[in-house]
Amino acid sequence: MKVLCLFALTVIIASNGASGKSLQIECHVPKLILENKDYEILLDKVLSLDKDCSYYTQTLEYGLWLIYCKDTLFITVEGGEQQGKPFRLKTIMGVLRYKKHNFYIFGDSLPSSILKRLKKEVRLIVPNEYDISEDDSHSIHYFCVYRSYCYYLRSVRRGLRKKGYEEL
Repeated sequence: MKVLCLFALTVIIASNGASGKSLQIECHVPKLILENKDYEILLDKVLSLDKDCSYYTQTLEYGLWLIYCKDTLFITVEGGEQQGKPFRLKTIMGVLRYKKHNFYIFGDSLPSSILKRLKKEVRLIVPNEYDISEDDSHSIHYFCVYRSYCYYLRSVRRGLRKKGYEEL
């Protein structure tokens, strides 16, 4: 899959390099489903925390990073206009679709007790550059899984206001 993405990037750069157009990368990544429905609570918590934020939409995309440390799985979920886009194609393990939201899963290994990789693939078209003119307001949510229990640790919000908030 990495070779296919690299080849696609090379072709796109060769065809758009002289024209000055914004580059895009096209890639196919595995579709994922939740193997353990208990983890819907985690995704619902993220959507609930972000629902009142100014950047939230019904189809907001998220990046979800899985990091193992000994016997604990740390989960970081980042959502926002730019943050959910899968810029790091090298480490993407797949896409989980939940309540009209795409969660791009990143990490070194896929926990089979939580997520299942399907044979079906999802086509992604990813901008090759970050648009600094767009609002970069976003939230980062931290969770951990220890001994089969999921714990919410905290959230950090950057540069955003709640909907309806007016500056004086």
